[in-house]
Amino acid sequence: MARTTTLPEATQKVAHKKSRGLSNPYAEEFLEIVSRDPEPGSRAWYKTKSAWRARMYEHRDRLVFHYSWAIPNTRAITRIARLGPVVEIGAGAGYWARLITEAGGDVIAYDTYPPDQRKNYYCGKLTYHPVLLGGPEKAGAYPDRVLMLCWPPYQNNMASASLKNYTGDTLVYIGELESGCTADRKFFDEIERSWRRVGRCGLPQWPRMGDAMFIYQRIR
Repeated sequence: MARTTTLPEATQKVAHKKSRGLSNPYAEEFLEIVSRDPEPGSRAWYKTKSAWRARMYEHRDRLVFHYSWAIPNTRAITRIARLGPVVEIGAGAGYWARLITEAGGDVIAYDTYPPDQRKNYYCGKLTYHPVLLGGPEKAGAYPDRVLMLCWPPYQNNMASASLKNYTGDTLVYIGELESGCTADRKFFDEIERSWRRVGRCGLPQWPRMGDAMFIYQRIR
């Protein structure tokens, strides 16, 4: 019989304990899924592992479309809210923006395709927070706000263009690092050249994902 492992304790803490105090159905649904269907152990047959991964991909596809590409937790949301007013570019359905607002933050959210106004292939029509029509150019209009980018599209210039237009000093980037599947090379080159990482917060992660929340300060 194939041995299975339970959900790692660290993942339980990130997904559950740090989600207390916020209305965060995404994190709760994620925890329920991975608790109900834990990852097969190392001795499990290849077909068993493949079937489990296929189920997880199916769950992920459904939930990222409904909520967000990254799963927020209370620790990350609270840290963002405390940084000051935020401008989010590529906000999608505004799920993160809503939680930040519930935590006492101030968010202006933009997307090139606000889902309640235009067809957005990355999310459904439901919005959780007002999302205004606008793209990377809007980052330049708010130098006094924190720039937030959540899972900017892979090998797309949205992230690098937003950073280029932004003249403020604080960036919140939610995604994977350069070897992952978010943002573009120009974005990471600019981060390396002109920004200093001052914070990191772990997030609940779907299998084989390596995303986290990173806070950067501009080097002056």
